Amino acid sequence: MSDETPTSPPPPPAPDGPATPDATVEQPAAPEAASAAGGGNGKKIALGIGAVVAVAAVGGGAYAWTQLSGGGTQPHNVLPADTIAYVRLDLDPSASQKIDLFRLARRVPELSQELGIKDEGDDLRKIVLEDALKGCDDVDYAKDVEPWLGERVGLGVGPNLQDEEESLRIAVQVTDETAAKAGIGKLFGCSGEEFGIGFLDGYAIVTPTQKSADAAVKAASSESLADDADFARDQDALDEQGVLSGWVDVKDGLAAIKKAGIDDVLGPDAAQLETLADETSSLAFALSASSTSLTLDAVAHEGDKPTKLPQVRGLGALPEDTVVGLTVPGGGKAVEENWDEIKTSLGDLLSLRDFFTVPGLGSPSPQPEFDAEAYAADPEGYEEEYLAQLQQQTAPPSASSADVDATLEEIEKTLDVTLPDDLVTLLGDAFSVYVGREGLEDIAGPQGPADPADVAVGLVTEGDEAKAADLADRLTASLQRLAGVELATSTGDDADSIATSPKVAKELVEDGDLAGTDLFSSVIDGDGEAGGLFVDVGAILDAVAKAEPAVEQDDVFTSLRNIAAVGFSSTSPQDGYTGFSASVAFTERKQ
Repeated sequence: MSDETPTSPPPPPAPDGPATPDATVEQPAAPEAASAAGGGNGKKIALGIGAVVAVAAVGGGAYAWTQLSGGGTQPHNVLPADTIAYVRLDLDPSASQKIDLFRLARRVPELSQELGIKDEGDDLRKIVLEDALKGCDDVDYAKDVEPWLGERVGLGVGPNLQDEEESLRIAVQVTDETAAKAGIGKLFGCSGEEFGIGFLDGYAIVTPTQKSADAAVKAASSESLADDADFARDQDALDEQGVLSGWVDVKDGLAAIKKAGIDDVLGPDAAQLETLADETSSLAFALSASSTSLTLDAVAHEGDKPTKLPQVRGLGALPEDTVVGLTVPGGGKAVEENWDEIKTSLGDLLSLRDFFTVPGLGSPSPQPEFDAEAYAADPEGYEEEYLAQLQQQTAPPSASSADVDATLEEIEKTLDVTLPDDLVTLLGDAFSVYVGREGLEDIAGPQGPADPADVAVGLVTEGDEAKAADLADRLTASLQRLAGVELATSTGDDADSIATSPKVAKELVEDGDLAGTDLFSSVIDGDGEAGGLFVDVGAILDAVAKAEPAVEQDDVFTSLRNIAAVGFSSTSPQDGYTGFSASVAFTERKQ
């Protein structure tokens, strides 16, 4: 994330014709466009709105690759404050960000060659849009799009979900209002869609009708999304807005869903939204680039019932030679609090098992007979009835509680464990899985390792040391009895491990230095103290290639060679927030 803050460019030239106030609403004059004042045809707007978004989202790249400015008015400055969901694409985030994007594209030769990118001066709008506009013979990129298209686009959803004409708003940055009005009219004319348009602070506000465009401009002129305290707070926690960003007001969004009756459609799943709103009041995300990696960061503002995780050693405390590392904090508490739900899920799995092993299942039962007359009389009602019949016919039988209890008893007897107590102990305050470099080729080979001691694999539990040690002894004894596999255990400071060798078991209960490696830090911020997943993709591919040389000729394998590592991690950006980060680091390859 760059600290560089380039000087903002001069304001765009004034539009042709008489000067207009900062907030203006104008009817598009292009004859190709359908009437902007048409009422109620919200469903038809999808294709037309999509055309505008595609033009701005895919095409705003000329500035991204040629201008080294940044800052300026953002889409959230011109969308109304009542916006409950927002996505922004900014291809002029900062000078260093654009250079990083170019360097990153050059690390993936197949991508840059496919896009035709050769250097920072390439006009991606022309490369991409001239091909995309081939279906619109009346629209010429150089004449109808390039002269007015700015650098940013934003899509906002308002709270009135009952009426998409009121809720859907798109803000497209423009450099010439007159040209934009005509060009956007041509784009919608190409798809035969209705739309409304207004202008505010260098943006065209495009909505399904002129009435909704007028209302959006008026509302944003009074108070914009940028003025919303929750939005501003979340943007500060996010820190970097990157190239693509977004925001969701979870609490107000849930209220809008209920008001629109959408929660009735969701059925039992609606309860999950209530739980989400209790734990998270709002969330924000951003996609950004460095010269070596691409990262998606997200932050969630805690709700009335935030989830608290224990303090643990973290992913970065695994050994330095980790190829695959996974750390999950708080698993023991989650099992303890949700055991009934876990048993229900187990019942669902058992039902599927029984369902897919029914003799003759390969010959499906005939579908319910379709009644054309009943459909003609009441299409919507009959469609619901017909789908219900199909669902009932294909639904797997439900497993009884006796089936679930019998399965759990069998697991307990086989492994010498007690559920859920021993599962709570195993997951503990944190549960980590480790795969090291030693013997990686044996794991990747078709036969697998001849002896488990030849590979470096293990797991480590943090929590109640005495209980974890007892469980480790019982599990290793069970595996020895059932499969003849001899494993080692070790106990450290609040940590117990099971591994393929005593050496690995001992290393896992000590503080390792995975966090100190460059590859780890390229995809995980800090020490990964809140848990996560780290995968050294390059090491795995090297091992696969040595075990199976012929795989080097595979196109998919060759494409994967562009990736050095991937990382997923939980973060704690500041008090009152939890976060998540996903990163992909790319290899250095010459074209």
